[in-house]
Amino acid sequence: MCFRCKSFFAGIWKGSCVCPACEDLERSEEQQRKNAKRESYLRAVAQKVGESIDYLREKLEAQGGLCFICRKPPPDKRHLALDHDHETDQIRGYLCWNCNLGLGHFKDNEELLQRAIEYLRAFRKDAECFK
Repeated sequence: MCFRCKSFFAGIWKGSCVCPACEDLERSEEQQRKNAKRESYLRAVAQKVGESIDYLREKLEAQGGLCFICRKPPPDKRHLALDHDHETDQIRGYLCWNCNLGLGHFKDNEELLQRAIEYLRAFRKDAECFK
């Protein structure tokens, strides 16, 4: 019996205690909650940075909903952060939590980031220093 609508259905549907129809409904409701949360976030960010929600939405859609750096979607329960230049407040793009935090730890300093790249390259498994 379906836990949600109390209808009878044969067996267990994909390990769930809800029927296929209710599972579809739950999935749809979850997507609506995610969309509402994203819209609420966009409204708050738009107000904070003085841009329109449409502008922020277009920027996010232009990135395909993916992090600008790692090109991955945000993990469940998270959203992409709107990254900006801390000196000019100019909006740069959307980043996942990890990439945004990484830039923050490097203080948006290109020289530090370049040294980090050189460090990683120097200690790769195929680097000359390991041969």
